[in-house]
Formats: sequence, C-alpha cells, structure tokens
Amino acid sequence: MRYNPLDEPYARAASRFLDLVVHTLITGAFALLIYFKFERLDYVAFAVFGGIFIDLDHFLDYLLYFKRFNLKQFLITPYGESKKAYILLHSWELVFILLITGFIFKYIHVLVLGFGMALHLLVDTLQRGSFLLYCLAYRFRHKFDVAALRLNL
Repeated sequence: MRYNPLDEPYARAASRFLDLVVHTLITGAFALLIYFKFERLDYVAFAVFGGIFIDLDHFLDYLLYFKRFNLKQFLITPYGESKKAYILLHSWELVFILLITGFIFKYIHVLVLGFGMALHLLVDTLQRGSFLLYCLAYRFRHKFDVAALRLNL
C-alpha cells in the first residue's frame, strides 16, 4: 500500500505532529524567556512540562479506552473514538489554581508551570474555538461525553 498524505489517518497524524510543533515552538520561546530572566534550568523544565507534557493526558484517555498502547494506532485514532474526552490536565481551573497558589506563596516553579499550561491551553482554545472545552467542570457536567460536548476531534 502506497503512502497517500491525503488519507484520513495520515492527515490526522500530520495534524497532531503540526500541533506538537506549534506547542513546542511557543513553549520553547517561553522557556527561553524564563531562562534569560532567571537563569535556572529547573524553571525551564517546569515551563516545558506545562507547555508540552500537559498532552500526556491524551495517552491516559487512549489507555483507558484501548487498555494497551500502540504508538501508530494512537497517532491515527481520532481523539473522540472512545466517545469520552477526559484530558484532565487540559483544565483552565487547574491553571487558575496553580497561578493563584504560585502568586500567594511566591512559588516560581508553580507559576512557570501554570503559565506554560496557560499558553498550551490558549493555543488549544484558539484552535478549537471554544474556551469551555478546556474547563474540567464543563466536561464533567457533560460526563466527558464527546457527542454532548460537540467536539470536532
């Protein structure tokens, strides 16, 4: 079988790769800013975790549904295949809690993590055109059901 980039599974994998590139570029710029401001690699690590590794919750959603992990299958499977969208780290409420906690207690690590996550969620929100999709309470209220959330995944 020949590779055709217009085939849906390949297009989906390419879209996910492009999404990762965008998050990496934005997070990289943020991490550089943090490094030049504080000159601390631990802060940079928290920026990267918040901006990129937030997407690890997609693996959890995949594992909850398929009960095993296959990278190729993960890349070509629509997010909504499981009919559920938990993505627990993709939560404006969590970002808010992190930022408030960081400000109150002056925890720079927590602030950097929160701002990294906020940048990630901002990109996702702009891509999907919906703030509510990234509110945990909203997804919980709709039982994480993809159809009820009207997700176009």
